[in-house]
Amino acid sequence: MNQQKNDRAIGGCQGRPEQVFGVGNRTRDAFCVNSPVIVFFCGLGLSYLIYQKVPKGFVPVEDQGYFITVIQAPEGASLEYTSDVSKQVEAVLQKIPEVDGVFGVTGFSFTGTAPNRGLVFATLKTLSDRKGDIHSAESIVNRARPSGRAWPRRRCRSPSWRGAS
Repeated sequence: MNQQKNDRAIGGCQGRPEQVFGVGNRTRDAFCVNSPVIVFFCGLGLSYLIYQKVPKGFVPVEDQGYFITVIQAPEGASLEYTSDVSKQVEAVLQKIPEVDGVFGVTGFSFTGTAPNRGLVFATLKTLSDRKGDIHSAESIVNRARPSGRAWPRRRCRSPSWRGAS
């Protein structure tokens, strides 16, 4: 009696296969061996479907009212050279109508301190002054990028909005 209860609890993979499946040992063994594989592939397929439906970013795109431009001059460049580049970047960013204020820091970056590194912070006007998608922070950063590419031997970039690149 206890053996039959155990057989039902385990799912019929032990005991009398004729009673459970109506077939012999060969089919029972195939089912018991292949069912974890079937479950695995079903789970894998379900994971894929869920991945396609869930948004790709954990944090939605949000306008914080500022952006940061990273400056990296050639290796061995002086702090004075990097400061000049920073002033050029500040001048370009100040011409953007949605930018409220700009300031630069030279000799420091998120990757460490060195005379050839710098950051330029640009604060934007309030959201009430910047209505519409064309005035969003993401759009402003995308418009400012080509200016940074125009300077030879300098790397000026604003991190991509969906995560720093």
